[in-house]
Amino acid sequence: MDIIKNCLRRPIIIYALIILILFSGILALFKIPIQLTPDVRKPLIEISTNWQGGSPSEVEREIVIKQEDVLKSVKGVERIRSNSYDKKSEIKLEFNSTKNFQTALLMVSNALDRVRGMPEEIMKPTIETSGSEDAPIAWIMLRPIKKINKSMSEFGDLADNLVKTEFEKIPGISRSNIFGGSKTEMQVIVDPQRLSLYKLTIPDIANSLISSNVSLTAGDVDEGKRKYLIRAEGQLDNPEKIKKVVIKVNKDEQTQFSSKIFLEDVAEVKYGIKEPSAYIRSLGKEVIALNLVRDVGVNVLETMEQVKKTIKRLNPILNKEGLELKQVYDETVYINSSIDLVQQNIILGGLLAALVLLLFLNSARATLVIATTIPLTIIGTFVAMAILGKSLNVISLAGLAFAVGMVIDAAIVVLENIFRHKEMGKNDYEASLIGTKEVWQAVFLSALTTVLVFIPLLIVQVEAGQLFRDISVAICVAISLSLVLATTLIPVISSKLQLLQTDNKKKIWKFNNPKILEKLALNFLYRFYKYLAWILPSKKRASVTISTIILISIIGIFFLKPKLEYLPEGNKNLVFGILIPPPGYNLDTTSEIAKNIENQIKPYFILEEGGDSTAIDYPRISNFFYVSTSTRIFIGASTEDPNNVKKIIPLMEKLAFQESGTLGFINQPSIFGRTGGGSRQIDVNFSGNNLNDILDVTKKAFFITNQVFPKKLGNTQIRPKPGLELGTPELRFIPDMEKLSENGITVREFANTMDAFNDGLWIDEIVAEGKNMDLRIIGKKNEEINFTQQIANIPIVSKSGITIPLSSVSKNEITSSAVSIRHINFKRTVTLEIRPPSQIPLEVAINILNESVVKGLSDEAFKKGIIINLSGTADKLSQTLDSMSLSIAIALILVFLSLAILLQSFILSLVIMIAVPLATVGGFIGLKILNLFTYQALDMLTLLGFLILIGIVVNNSILLVLKTVDLIKEKKLSKIDAIFESAKTRVRPIFMSTLTSIFGMFPLVLFPGAGSELYKGLGSVVIGGLFLSAILILIIVPALLTLTINENKIIKDSYK
Repeated sequence: MDIIKNCLRRPIIIYALIILILFSGILALFKIPIQLTPDVRKPLIEISTNWQGGSPSEVEREIVIKQEDVLKSVKGVERIRSNSYDKKSEIKLEFNSTKNFQTALLMVSNALDRVRGMPEEIMKPTIETSGSEDAPIAWIMLRPIKKINKSMSEFGDLADNLVKTEFEKIPGISRSNIFGGSKTEMQVIVDPQRLSLYKLTIPDIANSLISSNVSLTAGDVDEGKRKYLIRAEGQLDNPEKIKKVVIKVNKDEQTQFSSKIFLEDVAEVKYGIKEPSAYIRSLGKEVIALNLVRDVGVNVLETMEQVKKTIKRLNPILNKEGLELKQVYDETVYINSSIDLVQQNIILGGLLAALVLLLFLNSARATLVIATTIPLTIIGTFVAMAILGKSLNVISLAGLAFAVGMVIDAAIVVLENIFRHKEMGKNDYEASLIGTKEVWQAVFLSALTTVLVFIPLLIVQVEAGQLFRDISVAICVAISLSLVLATTLIPVISSKLQLLQTDNKKKIWKFNNPKILEKLALNFLYRFYKYLAWILPSKKRASVTISTIILISIIGIFFLKPKLEYLPEGNKNLVFGILIPPPGYNLDTTSEIAKNIENQIKPYFILEEGGDSTAIDYPRISNFFYVSTSTRIFIGASTEDPNNVKKIIPLMEKLAFQESGTLGFINQPSIFGRTGGGSRQIDVNFSGNNLNDILDVTKKAFFITNQVFPKKLGNTQIRPKPGLELGTPELRFIPDMEKLSENGITVREFANTMDAFNDGLWIDEIVAEGKNMDLRIIGKKNEEINFTQQIANIPIVSKSGITIPLSSVSKNEITSSAVSIRHINFKRTVTLEIRPPSQIPLEVAINILNESVVKGLSDEAFKKGIIINLSGTADKLSQTLDSMSLSIAIALILVFLSLAILLQSFILSLVIMIAVPLATVGGFIGLKILNLFTYQALDMLTLLGFLILIGIVVNNSILLVLKTVDLIKEKKLSKIDAIFESAKTRVRPIFMSTLTSIFGMFPLVLFPGAGSELYKGLGSVVIGGLFLSAILILIIVPALLTLTINENKIIKDSYK
C-alpha cells in the first residue's frame, strides 16, 4: 500500500489525525501527574519497633537480630540496614526496582509474623512504605501568634490528633512526621513514705496496674434468637479508675477482717506531659515542626493545593489557641519555576528554530508549515506519556525541549526535496509525491537510528535508570511522531495548499535574507566546492585527510574527557545541616549551641523577622530553623531570593562548626538523594563484630580522610554514623546481691525503683479520652535529680517497709555505652559519610578514598576481622557507569546493524558511523566551553548526551551516503560526480537540520534558573557534538566515499 499517495488523494485522513492528536493531548495534560523529577529511588520498606526500657544493646539482641534473621529470606532485598536506639529499633529494606512493591510488603509482613522469643512488653512492629529519609514536599511550622503561658512542646497532642491527622487524610500524602511535640501521659506519682508505711514496692504497683488493664473477648453465648458476645472489660481509661486499683489486701486471720490498699492511698494519679526529647525554633520562635512525605506517582501540584487548603481551614481553629500553621518549605515553588523555565525554553527554542528555517527557506509561509510539526509532536508526546504512566517533570520536559530542533529535521528534508522538484518544473502533486518518496528512506533511517539508541536505556535497572527512561520516552515518541507528520502532513499541505511556488511573483510572504548572511553562505559554499574538487580526485589526499581527522579526534577524546560525577544536585531553596556534637552532651547543651548559631545568623533574617539592615555580607534569609536533640542538631535555611541560596552555605559552615569536636554536613539537599550528603555523598563502611575494633579503624580512617583532600579546594565534610566514640557516658549501678538479700529486696525491685525515681517506669499503653497514651510510674522527689550524686540517694522500699538509699545496696562506676548500634547486611557497622570538596569530581574522590583508606587500612582491618567497602554514590556511580557503557555499546551495535541491513553494506555503515567519534570530541568541547562560564561536571545525565548524539549525528552521513548511492543507481553518474553532486545538494538540508537542532536546544544551555542545572550539561554536549560533526562530516565523508564506494557493484545491484 502506498501510504504517501493515499494521503495525497485523501487528505481528510490527515486533517482528522491532527484534530485527534490535539484533542487527545489536551485531555492527557489533565491526566499526567506533575512532579519535580521521576522517582529514581529504590523501593524501601521501613520497620519500626518500640520497646520501652530497652537499651541499644538490648534492642539489638532482643529485636533486631531476631527480625533480621527472618527478613533475610525475603526475595528481592538488595540491602538491609538497621539501627538499634534507646527504646526503639529501625530496619530498612531496600529492594531492586523490578520488585512488585505489594508483594514485597506482604512478604515482609509474613516474615515478621515468624519472629519468636521477643519480650512480651515489646510493641507490635509498624511497617512504612516511605522511609524516614525520604525528602518531604513540605515543611510546616506550628507557631505562636501571641504570648502563651506554656511551652510549645505541650501542644504535641494538638499537633498529633488534629494537624497530623488532617494532613494524612490528603490524597497523595503517605505520612506526616512531627518534631518537637510532647504527648500527654498518665502519671502515677508514688510517695516513698507511703510505700514504706504500707510495705509496698514499685513492682507491686506495676504488677497491679498491668493485671488491672485487661480487655479480652471470652467467646459468645446463644440465648433464644440472639447471640451475645462475652467480653471481660477492665481497661484503665481514666484517672478515677486507676486510683481505685487495689494494690494489696491485708487480711486478719483471727477476725477475718480485710483491709484494701488502693492506689490512691500511696500515689497521685494525673495527666502529665512527657519530657521533651527535642527543641525546635524557627526564626527565633519556639515551634512544632511537621513535614509531609508524598506517595509515589502523585501529582505534587494537586496535592500541594490540598495542603494549602487544609492549612487555611485549620488556622481559624488553631488561632483560638494562639497558634497558626505557617508553611516554610514548598517543593512546588521549585517545580513550578523549573517547569516554567523549560516551557519558556521550548517556546524560545521553537522560535529560534523557525527563524533558522526562515533564513534558509526565504518563505515565512513554508517556515510556518514546518514549524507546525513542533506543537503537534509535543502534544502527541503528552498522549504517549499518559498511556505509558509517565509523569510530567523537569527531565521529561527537557527531553521534549531537546526534541524541538530534532523533530523538524525530517520535515526539513522532505520539504526541501519537494521544493527542489518544484524548481525542476513538476506540478504540486508530482513534486509532493516524488519529492517525499525520494527521501522517505533516508528520513525513516534517520528516525530509526535515533530511536534505536534509546532502546537499551528503557531496560536499565539502576536507580538512575528512571531518569534515562523518561527522557528516552519523550524523545523517542516525539521523533516517531515527527516522522509520521513529515511523510504525511508535509506533502499534503505542500500539494493541497500550494505553499511552494517557484514564481517569485506568486510566492506568498517572501522573505529576503540579510546580505551579510548571503555573503557568508556563498563564501562557505565556494570554499566547500573548492575543497571537494581538491579532495575527490586524489585518494592519497583523501587518506591523509581522513587519518588526520581521526587522529585528532582520538587525541581530543583522550585529553578532553573530564572525570565523572553521579547526578546533578539541583538548586532547591534550602540549605540543610546535620551536626553531631561531642558525645555525652545533654539536650540543654545542644540547644544552647543551636541557639548561639541562630543568634549569629539573626542579623541576616529578612527585616520583617528582626533582621539587621546593616548586615549585608550575605543574602537575606527568609526562614531559619533548628532542631536540637541530645545527640544531633539539625539546622536549615532558605533565602529571600532562591538564586542566592548557595551564598549562605559559607556562613552556615563557619557558624555550625564553632563548637570544638562538632562534625557533620552543611549542603543543599539533592533533588534525587535520600541522604543528607546528597548525590555527592560517599559512604565508607567498616563492618565487623567487635564494636571497639571497628571504632579504632574508623577513627584512623577519619583522620586520613581529613588529610587526603586539598584544603585549598574547600572543606571536606565528614559525618560518622552513628559516631566515632562508643557513645554517651553511662553511670552504671551494680547491685550488691548480699546486701539486697539482707534487706529483702530483689534485683527487679532495685532496677524498677531506680527507673521510677529517675526517668519514670513505663507500664503500658492505655486509651484515655479516646487517645493512646503511656501509663508511667514516677517516684515523688523532693528535688530534681540534676547531679549524678543525687541518684545515689534514690529511696528503695523493701517489702518489710524499710527505706534505704540506693547507694547502700550498690556500687557505681562511670563507663560508656552506645547511643545506637548500626547494622548493614547483618553486621555491626560504623560508616563515614564523606562529602568531598565540590571542585573535586566524585570519580577522583572515590579513587583517593579507595587508595588511602580502603587499601591503606586493609592489613589492619583484616587482622581485626573488619571489612571496609565504599557504598552510597560510589556504588551508584559505578553501577550507572557500567549500565551506561553497556547501553552505549548496544546502541552503537544496533545502529550499525540496522544501517548494514538497510544499506546492504557493512562498509557504507562504517562510513556513516564515523560521525560518532567526531561528535564525541565536539561534545567534550561543548562541555569545556560551558565550564568557562559556569561549573558543569560530567554527570550521568550529561553523559546521556553522548548517547543521544549517536542517534542524531549519523543522520547527516545518511543523507550524503544515500544520495550518492541513489545518483549512481538512477543517473549512472561516476563515483566522483555522484559524491560531488550529493554533497552539493545535501549541504543545505544538513545545515538546516543541524542549526535548527542547535538553536532549538540553545535556550536550555543559555538561560539559568530552577532546574537548568539538570540539563544544561546535556545540552552543551549535544550542541557541541552536532556543530563539530556537521562541519567534519562534510569534510571526511566525501573523502571516505572516494576510498570505499564501489560504483560497479552498486550499478550491478540495481539490476537485481
